Amino acid sequence: MSWSYISELDEYDKEVTKDTSTTDRFTFKRYMYFKPDQYEDWSVGKSISGIPYTAELVGNPNIPSAGTYLTGSLSSFYVNDISSIKNLSEEEHGNHCSYAVVTIEYENTPSKSNDGSSSSSQDNDAKPPWQKEVDDFQITNQEIEIPFTEGYEMTGQGQTNDLVTIATTAGQPLYGFTKSIWIQRMTWTFYSHSSTSYSINAPIINSSQVSLFGGKIIIPAREGLLLPPSYKKLYYTDKKNNYKNEVYHSWSFEIVRNPMGFYTPILNAGTKAIINGNLVDICSWYTYTPNGNPPEKNLGDFSAMMAAKKEVDAYNKSITDETLKKVWSGDFVQGPIPITMNGGIDTSAVEDPDLTYLRSFTSYKEGTWNLGGV
Repeated sequence: MSWSYISELDEYDKEVTKDTSTTDRFTFKRYMYFKPDQYEDWSVGKSISGIPYTAELVGNPNIPSAGTYLTGSLSSFYVNDISSIKNLSEEEHGNHCSYAVVTIEYENTPSKSNDGSSSSSQDNDAKPPWQKEVDDFQITNQEIEIPFTEGYEMTGQGQTNDLVTIATTAGQPLYGFTKSIWIQRMTWTFYSHSSTSYSINAPIINSSQVSLFGGKIIIPAREGLLLPPSYKKLYYTDKKNNYKNEVYHSWSFEIVRNPMGFYTPILNAGTKAIINGNLVDICSWYTYTPNGNPPEKNLGDFSAMMAAKKEVDAYNKSITDETLKKVWSGDFVQGPIPITMNGGIDTSAVEDPDLTYLRSFTSYKEGTWNLGGV
């Protein structure tokens, strides 16, 4: 199929838009229409072998190439980009259904410095992509939820200086709560001419401090998570064909920075413990002797609990005065009990919750980052 350019249908944006990223740069769009040599109704998206009809227009001599300047009073504007070539449906352009529209973006030459030399932006644009500095680095903030196990407490004297365990005034740790914190996501794209690979298979926590962009960004050890970068293999041709179909590489990096780190604290407590070399359910039992003293509290395995009950039963059988008999109560524990490093019952931490310690876990490995463009 061949196409005919219908110049009288040309349309231009009525508004010239200011480009806020570059000083004194303005843009507008032009719409060129092409008529096929035979009518086809592709308002429902017909195509040939899965390829759009309008793909035939790529490279059409009537379409100006990138860098082509306008003439006359608009001689400072040039073609910046051919942004799209689209089939028109009946709903989109009435009688011109089946035509194709080519959208072209024009922009004016960026301003130059007072001495007549090109601005740094122009100099950078003239370079091949792999010679440009990273210019799309950005930081965005994001709120996430994490377990609320430690925090700063407000007291009558003000906020505590150190983190404290979330607990009751009786010293009992409270878990199962969450809190929100703010993290940062850092992203940038790095263009490379070399075959160096920055690929990783899984996210990595920085095992040591990382400095980005000449020390402008510092990420302390274990506060950053490098995600596997996205990769593209690209080809470049400049206007003078100095680089024709030159292969280069695009790497898109993302780092998540969390001031709390990426390890989740877990209270080292549970309902099972290692006793006599075996993993068993923890039992708790109480023996009350009617002599005014507090009940005797015990923790252990099921056999120890039953042995204690047997002793109480035997003692009570030997006592005729009912008021002097011991009272026994016991069962498997329903809540977590502090555990030692060796997996046993931490009796000291049972009496003093401040002695209970946290274990920290993460889903990611630590390692050294290999970054591009920093």
